Formats: sequence, C-alpha cells, structure tokens
Amino acid sequence: MRKMKKMGILLVTVLMLLGADSTVFATVVYDGAIAMFSKEYVDSNEWTYICYSIRSSRTTDLEVKISKIYKADGSDSNYKKVKVYCSGGGYDFSTKIAQLNTTVSYEVPVGYGASGTTYKLYAMGNDPSLDCQITGSFMACNY
Repeated sequence: MRKMKKMGILLVTVLMLLGADSTVFATVVYDGAIAMFSKEYVDSNEWTYICYSIRSSRTTDLEVKISKIYKADGSDSNYKKVKVYCSGGGYDFSTKIAQLNTTVSYEVPVGYGASGTTYKLYAMGNDPSLDCQITGSFMACNY
C-alpha cells in the first residue's frame, strides 16, 4: 500500500512540475484525496485559503507538506516556514508551523467529519512583513 501511495504522489508531483503555476492538482490515493498546490499566494498578516481535501471513509489524519516557499513575486527564497491550519467537519484544527520539507499532521477527532467531509487548508506567512508563495501537498490520509 505504501508503494502505491508513493507512486501516486510521484505521479501528481510530476504533473505539478509540468503544469502551470498557481494550479491545484488533485487525485485519489486509495481512499484518501491528495491536493497538490503550486505557487499559491500567502499573505503574511491574514489567513489565506490554499486548497481542500476530501475525507474518505477511513481517514484518520490530515497531512500538510510544504515543499517550496517563494518570495511574493515568485522568485526563489530562503524562507523556511509558514503557519498553517485546517478546518472542516465543524472543527477548527490548531495553528501549526510548517517547516520546509517536513510533514505536519493533524489527527481528525472522533465524531468530526463523516465520509465525504471537505477539509480546507489555510496558510499565513511566518514573518508579518513577508508575503510569499508556497508549493506542496495537503492530504486526508488513512493509516
């Protein structure tokens, strides 16, 4: 199963690299939905909607991974982290810091979000003076 997941993520990543900027790609990875986003603008002073993922019947966790952070103009940066939070199923998850190339996990509480629940990902810049753009993934997964 892990091999299938890795192959699905690799396929979506390749599609993302071949696609246009600021486009969200989504595919189904065995009962969980993974949303890939590319160069989504993030405000440094307020929460910015990034994308969504849909809960499968067996989802227990949400995962966020930021693979690249750009300056606001889309050029390369040395930025290392952004703030993220998720909401869905009548529940707002806590704010977390998403470090570059590190997975941030949220456990879905029992009783929140039946099969088909949509979870939304929001982000905010870590430094109030620096807007940015982010590339990465957001997944409702089943472990």
